[in-house]
Amino acid sequence: MLERVRQAGIHFRGLVADAEFTTREVIAYCLEHGISLLGRIKGNSNAIYQGETLNLKSLAKRFPPGDCHYTEKFNWRSKRVAVEMAGSSVEIVIIYRREKGVWKAFFLISTFEQSDITLAELLRAWKARWGIEVIHRLVKQNLSFGQCRYRDIQAHRNWAFLVVQAFHAVLEVRKRDPELTWRAAQHLAAQEHRKFVLTALFPGSPLLEAV
Repeated sequence: MLERVRQAGIHFRGLVADAEFTTREVIAYCLEHGISLLGRIKGNSNAIYQGETLNLKSLAKRFPPGDCHYTEKFNWRSKRVAVEMAGSSVEIVIIYRREKGVWKAFFLISTFEQSDITLAELLRAWKARWGIEVIHRLVKQNLSFGQCRYRDIQAHRNWAFLVVQAFHAVLEVRKRDPELTWRAAQHLAAQEHRKFVLTALFPGSPLLEAV
């Protein structure tokens, strides 16, 4: 996929990837082609820090939450640490978040140049990625985003447009009445927008003339 994007000449600042896609092969590819990567990486992954090989969980013990930068917006504590992985210099971003009153760490790997991006920007990018995942799951589970059976690319584009419109309609209903459940908001939004879809004629409905 990355190769297709590069060949198409699409400009992008960097790649954000979950742990499933932050493999050694992907990291090596990004380093080789100068692609800035921000990806989640497992705590048992090894890195070389100041000449010593250790896993990321052990690395985090050297930077406890109290020594890390606090970001009030996300209630996270984080630290950028320069290490060596796969024979290249990269950064590990140690992020602590509170779970049931306890600071627990997870880890990101960054191949961005430190001078090109701030820690706050890295955190915002990662947080935005999770928000996209949540919305994507929501529209797939509740608005049939993955149910298009057509093979034509334009049909898929139209389907995606309608799903986004439906999502917006439900959000507008819930904005007016936040106490509504998601399902109730769906039904109400469908009733309100039914008149915009010409599937049947109702008493008093205006007739459109062909031009």
